[in-house]
Amino acid sequence: MFEIPAEDIIVKPQEEKPLSPLEAIKNGCMKFSDFSGTASRYEYWWFFAFALVIAALATLVHNKAYQLVAIVALVPFVAVGTRRLNDIQQSPWWQLMWLVPFGQLVVLYLSALKPKE
Repeated sequence: MFEIPAEDIIVKPQEEKPLSPLEAIKNGCMKFSDFSGTASRYEYWWFFAFALVIAALATLVHNKAYQLVAIVALVPFVAVGTRRLNDIQQSPWWQLMWLVPFGQLVVLYLSALKPKE
């Protein structure tokens, strides 16, 4: 009727470009104070692996280095965990299970879930 193809009018949702591992780690570190929003499984697990490797390396260096790394990495780790739990529509308070014996398994299980649509 107006000679405009329907494809030109329909707005298609833009696909998010997947993050590289380095971008996921950088994103986790830069958003250390952002406790709202969401984090993908990919972003969470790359940041988790990064924190684990850095803590292991610091342990090899010295016990005080490990303590320093643990304190510095705590807030970004809690922030990315909060965003991950927001992504699966769970309460961020589930992270307190890290403090309970074997509660870590619950948090890791929840973090591995696919986001609810």
